[in-house]
Amino acid sequence: MPNTGLNVAGLMLRLLGVLLLAIYYFWTRPVYPDNTVWTAVAIVLLAIGLLRKYHEALITTFATVLLYGSYKIFKFYLLGTEAIQAVVLNDLLWLVIFPFMALLGAARFGGQSVMPDAHHNLLLYQQMQEEEEALVLEPESSDFLNVTAFQYKLEEEVLRGLRERRKFKLLLVEIHRFREYKHIFGIDAAKLLLQQVTEMMQDAAGVKAFLGDGLFAVILSEHDRTVDQWKEALDEQFYHMLLTRPRKEGQLKMKLQYGVAECPTDGIEAKTLMEAAQQQMQWNGDS
Repeated sequence: MPNTGLNVAGLMLRLLGVLLLAIYYFWTRPVYPDNTVWTAVAIVLLAIGLLRKYHEALITTFATVLLYGSYKIFKFYLLGTEAIQAVVLNDLLWLVIFPFMALLGAARFGGQSVMPDAHHNLLLYQQMQEEEEALVLEPESSDFLNVTAFQYKLEEEVLRGLRERRKFKLLLVEIHRFREYKHIFGIDAAKLLLQQVTEMMQDAAGVKAFLGDGLFAVILSEHDRTVDQWKEALDEQFYHMLLTRPRKEGQLKMKLQYGVAECPTDGIEAKTLMEAAQQQMQWNGDS
């Protein structure tokens, strides 16, 4: 869980930054009328830092500083050398205020985020409940990465794909109603079900991972079987596995759900690809 104390401290720090900016604005407005515009720009940068990604805030700040500097240079050019000699601290101070306000908004105190990620985000699986921690894959399935290792691997694949100009697909496979199955039939039955699905996916040539709560992930390169072929093979094996279940378990209708995201079509970040695949999985589940 995010550190609540750091979240409050971050909020207080942002409020303090806005307060100091407001004080400076009202103090200098009679002398420097342009400060009305620059104050509004600083507030917008703070909002961008809060609502957008870190690198987006930095790019916007860089563009703002560049435009501000260009405006001042052009103004000095029109007014001559006397204007350059008249440069005051206020002109230079905004070059510091702009990036400061953007970084103040973009900073994540205690892991907080003003815009919450999708609830099926990859990070959600790092916060599994204690009873779900018992659902560990058996040693023979150790070639399945855990959440943290898979996240790093996915980021590496994204960078490699962009560098080598090649595509790959992220395939998520989820056991639909797995949590309900676990609660009804117990931990041992859930472990057995996970192990059976794990064995079905052993043939996958790509990077494989178990993300918890009945969710698996596979990174498929352009040279692997198509996603449709994987779906067809897994669905067939899963169906035959369901036929061998005890009769009491047959009362709970289960299936495999899939989510697919392609890099770079659906995103060029690991987080974006996960969200795209999760969103498609939700659509498939609702259909």
